[in-house]
Formats: sequence, structure tokens, C-alpha cells
Amino acid sequence: MRAQGVEADLIVAPSEWVSLNASFAYTDAHYVNYANAPNAPENNPGVNPVQDLSGVSLPGVSKYAFTLGADASHPVSQGIDAYAHADNLHRSRFNSSATNSIFGVVPAYGVLNGKIGLRLADGRYDFSFWARNLTNKNYYITRGGSNFGLITAVVGDPRTFGATFRAKL
Repeated sequence: MRAQGVEADLIVAPSEWVSLNASFAYTDAHYVNYANAPNAPENNPGVNPVQDLSGVSLPGVSKYAFTLGADASHPVSQGIDAYAHADNLHRSRFNSSATNSIFGVVPAYGVLNGKIGLRLADGRYDFSFWARNLTNKNYYITRGGSNFGLITAVVGDPRTFGATFRAKL
């Protein structure tokens, strides 16, 4: 197998209270020589138990992934800061099956998250409300098929809300 790529991160702070960030990753990860790989279930592995996956992408690896995020904070009273955070993660499609099965294709997806909170300026106490998958996007983490005809998937979390209180003692 061979894995190579490039990754870049960028943070820009246009003011004392605002910062913007972005990251990008390109990954080329594939089997160099895998002529004796297990066959995918749709290829009738009972007749031919192996296939050649040479040159095929490794399972679970997106070719592209990026995030965009923003943070803002501002004092609201003596020693107390209000803050907000938002980020969007995007992954390009990939195959999560070790056999490169058509049932293992995970379509591209993006997930938007956010948080708002209050904290003491010294960082001792912090209280926030957060939300993950704000748009309630339906997406898969993995998908696959077995040689017995069973097709499985792990779905991503639905829209989730919560609150966090942190104390440094």
C-alpha cells in the first residue's frame, strides 16, 4: 500500500476577538499490489473468492477533507467573556469496505456544529450550550456487505444538543 498527500491549516485573526480557521487535506492512499484480495459479495465470492485490488483506494480514506470554522468572543462584564464557535466538516466520498464492495460506498457529507457560552476571563469556570449536526444531515460513517448477503451501515449522529459546565479547581 502507498499513502501520500498534503495537508494545510490556516488561522486568521482579523481582530482581537475573532478568529477564522480552515484546514484542507488531500490523501492518495491505495493498494500498490493486492492481486489476492477477498472478493466483494456482489462478485459471487463462492465462485471466485479473490479479486485484484491493485491501484484501488484504501478503505475508509476520503480523497478530500476540509473544515471551516469561526470563533468569536467578547467581554460582557468585568471578568466575564461571551463566546461562540461554529465549524463545518466535509469529507468526500469513500469506500469503507475492505473488499471495495459497491455496498461500502459512503457518499460525501458535511456536518455543521456550533457552540455559545460564557466563561470567566481567567478560565476558571465555563458554561456553554452546543449543537452537533445542526442541519440534521443524514450520513453514513461506514457501510458494507458480507458474503452472506447482509448489508450493514453505521449512521452518523442526528442533530444533538447539549450543555457543558467546566471548572478548573
